[in-house]
Formats: sequence, structure tokens, C-alpha cells
Amino acid sequence: MAPVPVTIKVREEISPEQFCLEWFGLHKLPHPERIKEQNSRGYRKRCIELLCEVLGKSFSTVNHWGSGTSFSKFPPEYRSRLAQVLLYKQVKELSSFGRPFRAINTLN
Repeated sequence: MAPVPVTIKVREEISPEQFCLEWFGLHKLPHPERIKEQNSRGYRKRCIELLCEVLGKSFSTVNHWGSGTSFSKFPPEYRSRLAQVLLYKQVKELSSFGRPFRAINTLN
């Protein structure tokens, strides 16, 4: 029996908060555990470092995009880049395990 394909959402944009949640796998946790992890020491720093790496920005620049992990001053033009990077990561991970996948277009 062939394995069931994993569904990947193709999004036009993604918020930095959602990007970090999905990159670190926290979106799979039950809500109370997710909140606990998001509030844990060092989570914001990990998000900042990830955004620096993905967007080629300095720590200081990303840090000034707002408090917490919502980054309220995040430049909207980078949201599409985050969606592209996350999609690439998901495809790469599935391909490395030989898992079949299908993309669902959520672009509106």
C-alpha cells in the first residue's frame, strides 16, 4: 500500500510569529504547551536569529521590529519571503524521507 501523501499549504504570505511556530514545530503542540514554549526563556532570541538568517538582516534590525514574537513593526514585504522559505523547508524535509506530498494552494 502506497503511503498517504502529506499535504503542504502553499501560502502567499506568512507572519513572522507563525513562521517561527512552524519552523520550530510548535504549531503541532496543544495550545497550552505551545504558549508555554513561546513564553520560555530564549524563544524570542531564537526567532530573531532565525529571521536574521532567512532575511539577511542584523540582530539589531530584527529586534527593533517589535516586542514578543509578533514583531508588530515587521516589514510586510518580507512576509512572502518567509512563506517561500517555509515551503522550501517542508518540501526538502519530505523529500529527504522519501515521503510523497501534495501542495494545496491557499492563495486568494
